[in-house]
Amino acid sequence: MWPRPKPARDGVVIYAGGDDLLALLPLDTVIEAAIELETKYRGCFDEAFRLANGPTTSASIVFADHHEPLRGVLHESHRRLEEVAKDKNRRNSIAVSVMKPSGSRIEWVQAWLHEDRSLPRAVLDLIPGIEKDDISARFGYTLDRRFLAAFGDRFRDLELSADELRDVLRSTLGKRREDDPARERDVRRIVEDLLRIGTPHPGDGSTPPEAGAAFSVQGLRLAFFLAGRDGAEGREAAA
Repeated sequence: MWPRPKPARDGVVIYAGGDDLLALLPLDTVIEAAIELETKYRGCFDEAFRLANGPTTSASIVFADHHEPLRGVLHESHRRLEEVAKDKNRRNSIAVSVMKPSGSRIEWVQAWLHEDRSLPRAVLDLIPGIEKDDISARFGYTLDRRFLAAFGDRFRDLELSADELRDVLRSTLGKRREDDPARERDVRRIVEDLLRIGTPHPGDGSTPPEAGAAFSVQGLRLAFFLAGRDGAEGREAAA
């Protein structure tokens, strides 16, 4: 039932039976492979049965250091799949976890799509901006530690609308070369992607909380991790 990843993804299928799949893939291809699998799985049912509400895909991805015991990694993957992607986010979701040797974690979960926009793709789309320093390490640290964490639970009490949160992100991101129209377009695109991946989107399509009440930087942290930036430089830049 599941289409296997293309060889170009450099993945190894460990188990594929019924609608279950377990595979090992490199860091830089696994999310692309997951997007491709979900799209093809959904497309198979759309083409064959024309179902308005067909079967959905729930998936878990765990990034782990090669020193991590495989049993623990598999346990984490199963936990994220069952407790987070399926239960907490109401299925039809992708849950991603990064297990770091330091013990810190990155945990991000979202529906596959929101308004026909791929949310895991939006994470990947942030990577070029991080690599070009359009999204600096200082921005991620400032947003997380000096704004969200500084307000703590009071952040929910602000009840920021999506437009107000958009203004906060734009202000924190900054507008270098303000007379550069290309830069302004980049800022708008980055802010929209940050809103998509940072605002909860349940897999069943139910109305998420207000953007300001539950915004998270976990998706941004994941993008920095995938870009090879662990955040330490952000702490140094903001010091």
